[in-house]
Amino acid sequence: MKIALTAGAFAMLALMGNAYAATATCPPISTITQTEMSGGGYSYSATGPSGLTWTGENPQGQSNYLDDSKFTDAYYKSETKAVICSYEGPGDAGVRVALKPVENWAPAPGTQWNGNSCKDSDISKCSFTLN
Repeated sequence: MKIALTAGAFAMLALMGNAYAATATCPPISTITQTEMSGGGYSYSATGPSGLTWTGENPQGQSNYLDDSKFTDAYYKSETKAVICSYEGPGDAGVRVALKPVENWAPAPGTQWNGNSCKDSDISKCSFTLN
């Protein structure tokens, strides 16, 4: 009887641990807001998973950079526990946002992650899990 109860408790804990793992992806460009910085350029933000916020800055950014850019790649930087998403456009147009701290990061199944980097124009191919 004790063995069955213990096994059941471990099974419940395992399920609860998986319940807290969230699958996320870089924010679609349409959900990123830009704010002009007082010294020039723009800051960027978007709502992230698990109560986190995607943030970034481009001191040389122009007002059209956000509209002109498309998702290009994502990178997980283990030293800072950050997922960094890049969006690029013609010329110098570019936006980068980071989500941190991302605890227990892992590539989501069926994605295009190669180690800590993912390069695919389909943002869903760079999904990841976090706790």
